Amino acid sequence: MAELFKAVICDANSDNAQLLQLERKKTIVEITAQNNRITKARELLLTDAIESAEYKNIKSECENKILRLEAKLKESNDTLSLNIDLNDLVDKSLFNLKNLVYLYQNADLAGKQLITGSIYAPKWVISETKDRTAPLNEVASLIYLINNKLGHKKTGEKTISSFFSGQVPSAGVHLYHS
Repeated sequence: MAELFKAVICDANSDNAQLLQLERKKTIVEITAQNNRITKARELLLTDAIESAEYKNIKSECENKILRLEAKLKESNDTLSLNIDLNDLVDKSLFNLKNLVYLYQNADLAGKQLITGSIYAPKWVISETKDRTAPLNEVASLIYLINNKLGHKKTGEKTISSFFSGQVPSAGVHLYHS
């Protein structure tokens, strides 16, 4: 099960990284188009096809767009750099999840509170010997990502270079892992 969890998380991250790369490429194309627009306006100015005021307006407009696009590009680059080494992080997380029961059983009261607090939101309320279930935090909700991400695989749909094929071997075929 842990290997499946790792595969789904890494697959989802790979899909997100591909979307970020695609968005990054689009942003670079837009920056190039704005620079080309400035160059064309400069050529029109030199041939007296437009006035210098028009050129200044075009240049100012393009430079503002370029600044916004460069900020967007920087944000994409920062996000991509955070996703570089997910495999090690997932391995460490899975190790901790596999040993969570052992860690909880051997923890003191503060440790048990820390473990419980890491799974549930900080305002978990216990009143009159009943608890009100708090929403799960973001990390714990990722555990349920497996069912959400496998939905399209159950129907045989395929996403961009998805790790799982969504195909099931025919009856009588046994897969052995050595």
